Amino acid sequence: MCIYYGDMPDLTYIKREHIFPAGLGGKMMLPQGCVSDQANELFSQWELDLMRCSTISIIRAMEGPGKRGSSSPSKASTSEICIYESDDKTFELGYIKAGKPYSIPQIRISTNMAETEFHFITPRCENEPEEILTSFKNALSKFSGKFVSIRASELGVSSIIVGTWSGKFYVAFSESPPTVQFLADQIALFCEKAKVKEVLQRDTLGKFELHLMESADSCRVYAKIAYNVLAYFRGEEFIQDIRFKEIRNWILGKSDTDRFVSLPKGFGGMRVLKFPEKAHFCFFMRSEDGKLVAIVCLYSAFLHTFEFADWDETLDAYEFPGFLGLICDWKQKQEYTMNEWIIHLLKK
Repeated sequence: MCIYYGDMPDLTYIKREHIFPAGLGGKMMLPQGCVSDQANELFSQWELDLMRCSTISIIRAMEGPGKRGSSSPSKASTSEICIYESDDKTFELGYIKAGKPYSIPQIRISTNMAETEFHFITPRCENEPEEILTSFKNALSKFSGKFVSIRASELGVSSIIVGTWSGKFYVAFSESPPTVQFLADQIALFCEKAKVKEVLQRDTLGKFELHLMESADSCRVYAKIAYNVLAYFRGEEFIQDIRFKEIRNWILGKSDTDRFVSLPKGFGGMRVLKFPEKAHFCFFMRSEDGKLVAIVCLYSAFLHTFEFADWDETLDAYEFPGFLGLICDWKQKQEYTMNEWIIHLLKK
């Protein structure tokens, strides 16, 4: 039975749920049949948005881990495509990967001249300029009218940037997005007129402007981690108790209450426990006012707290210690219960 959807009909259980998201380096999983594929699919997009668009996206792009928690440089995580100011004070499109800035192939279109002016910019590589230009034209030929809009007031009304990366098109503009027909016409004009001598290759980038977003769905991912941790320690029957119905429904998006929504707080640290560098962790404790409280922190920096339920005598039967929790040391690819971590520290 799914710990989120219960015994709802037609649920499937092919995949297993990571306690901490795999994209953040989580390795431990809940047992098969604990979380349905339908719940897993619902959470996947929220996790992706958290990792790419929220405050943690910066540290993930700088530090890692990469795709599916990999530490391989070839799978390093990247920031969203965004606008940046280059060293020559012009604005271009690029991203951050493993702490380093990169440009993407793009054309800057200036329409304030008597004749439209194009500037082709591409990351520096070993290929010949003619080969680079041909490859970019081939990518542009696949333009279907779909693109990701990036509003950038710095560009001015007469400039537009069109870039392509990983099969997607990105268009930066200052006010309203250009029409599909205008873009198609400009792309065709560029492909007709562009010459090899007009290729500008970039070595390094300048200042980035990242647009980050914290949403209720970002908070839901934090709460889902806590819900998974509690299920891991106390089992399916316990976590499906009626006392957790409110937060369970909110995690699933069935409730729009703002009681659980907040911006992440900074983590001051629990020096006595000496958590691994930039580790993720979640633990539960009983608050002074009699609540079962979950504390979830990612990268030892971004923290959310959630009141899961009122404490009553039935919780005592589950032998809750002072606090119960799990630590994800994604850098070393290790995960510990709180008790295991304390024993680990004592052995040092």
